[in-house]
Amino acid sequence: MVSLTLCGRCAGAQYQSLQKLLEAFSSLSARAPNRYLRPTGRPDSPANVRRWWQYAGAVVRKQIRSQGFNWRQFEKVCGSLRAF
Repeated sequence: MVSLTLCGRCAGAQYQSLQKLLEAFSSLSARAPNRYLRPTGRPDSPANVRRWWQYAGAVVRKQIRSQGFNWRQFEKVCGSLRAF
């Protein structure tokens, strides 16, 4: 997160607003790599629900491919899935 040292004399409300703005920017930048995979619309119909599940699978596959495959990590995910 970006430091808020640039706002040395900000009032409390200004500081909080600036902090929320920086959090929003960091959230957007975290989701940016997968934005092109994201389906349009809400998951309110069976066809859209299927598209959203395909999106979730594509994001997980992309993460696995970018990090490399690791059996320990796979077992950890399977264990947490069973607990769920």
